[in-house]
Amino acid sequence: MNIRTYILRKFNSFKIYKNLYQENPSYALSIFKKRLLKISYPFLLIPILPILLPLIVILRLINPLFSIRMGNLESEGIGHFSLPVEIYLNELDLGIHRNKRTIDLWYLDKVICNKALLNKWKVHLIILPRFILKPFHILSGYIPGKKLNEIPFRRLADSGYAKAKTPNPWQSIDIHDVISKTSPRITFSREQIDECESILENAGFDLSTKFVCISVRDPAYHNDSSLSSHRNTSINDYLDTFTYLNSLGYEVVRMGAKVTEELHNNSGVFDYAMSGVRTDLLDLFLISRCSFYIGTGSGLDMVCSLFRKMAVFINFSQLGTIPEISYNSLVLFRKMKIKNKILTLDEIFSNEYESYTKGSDFQKAGISFVDNSMGEIRAILLEAHERVLGIWNTSDEEIKQKKFMKQ
Repeated sequence: MNIRTYILRKFNSFKIYKNLYQENPSYALSIFKKRLLKISYPFLLIPILPILLPLIVILRLINPLFSIRMGNLESEGIGHFSLPVEIYLNELDLGIHRNKRTIDLWYLDKVICNKALLNKWKVHLIILPRFILKPFHILSGYIPGKKLNEIPFRRLADSGYAKAKTPNPWQSIDIHDVISKTSPRITFSREQIDECESILENAGFDLSTKFVCISVRDPAYHNDSSLSSHRNTSINDYLDTFTYLNSLGYEVVRMGAKVTEELHNNSGVFDYAMSGVRTDLLDLFLISRCSFYIGTGSGLDMVCSLFRKMAVFINFSQLGTIPEISYNSLVLFRKMKIKNKILTLDEIFSNEYESYTKGSDFQKAGISFVDNSMGEIRAILLEAHERVLGIWNTSDEEIKQKKFMKQ
């Protein structure tokens, strides 16, 4: 990287932080604090450098015979902590990464979004205390040959997130199509099943009925309404959707660890998010047992792929994140418009609107969204229903698309 490129990159980073601070000061300061700690962390390692450095040199030297790799497990958000990990483990199983005479050592973020999922991953991963492994990992990144001891996990921070044709896809993007080739690895013990069934029965929910899980992202999700207003919506906008699902024979289970809005009419809906019985384990258990899953664009949506459940995305706003959507999914995107003109896909991609991830980006471009109509939503839910039952008639167009995707 030349000096000019370096200066331009730093200048652009400054502008991003400035704009972020104007939109959401508290969120921007938290990001800045994390960046500052990341920059200063190597200097804090200087006193123990004489201990760490020889050990890292040894790791480099023995790599041809036995590889010890290190990596950070992104445990702060459920989207980062679920599907990306499942994809990586399956890539290992299928031999896409070196998996012989190799050991992967992980450490967690300070925050753990779902402790039940952590316990499931501990069956498949070696997770060491953060204070022990992180210093080795950070220092290793400053010494030549760092990739030799780096877990080949495609981190979001290093990816071209939401950009079309990115050369650096995030780990959540199944570039090797491993999810369709493998079976779920997460299971529940008899004791856990009994525990979940007992809690749900006491809450008045009948597990013997067919049900779908739905997660509607609202501002409480990350307390980031100014940044993700384009992804948030009201649960009460979907009352007709719930009625239609009931007519198809499904009970509706409203998911969510953080929600602010109560349902105006909860007939035929188990408001699990507001029930007071929500647990990390129950989140996983309910999604594992549902007929299919409905989401609008939040991290929880990725959990359904752990159990190979069909996902239906409605009022989905971020077109550039299409590659993250799992193979067994149906998607309805919101239309983008400027003033009264609906934008075509050519117009969206030529202006790189698909790469926008913040509500302010869309506002500055004058872009608003058109929600899916009830007719569109009913059509996609009926398709999901018939696919689950195995009675969906595949169209000629879909057959052609599948042939094209295999090329």
